[in-house]
Amino acid sequence: MQTRSFPVDLVNRVRNLNLVDVLNALCTYCSQDRTYEPKKNPDSKVFIVEVNGKRFNNLLITGDRWFDLEAKKGGGGAIDLVMYLRQISFVQAVKLLSLLEKEKAEEDDL
Repeated sequence: MQTRSFPVDLVNRVRNLNLVDVLNALCTYCSQDRTYEPKKNPDSKVFIVEVNGKRFNNLLITGDRWFDLEAKKGGGGAIDLVMYLRQISFVQAVKLLSLLEKEKAEEDDL
């Protein structure tokens, strides 16, 4: 049986997509909590998002890292974030993010 895998450069590209851009593109609702005051990193932001009917009220984003303050779960990169929010596999997340990357590239070419 032959296994298929994604090219390493594709996985790295989609993993490194901007997390805020990913939230805005893939969530049915996304809003930054403007009342949040970062305690450690001044670049940290908290978002309230809804994905497939599930609401995440305190999603902390700092650079390429994310942390759900209510569930006490977190990770790094867009693949982990999409897997967590959408409850999908690695393969599904990479495919979804590669479509998002392609759409963004087409928009940038206009």
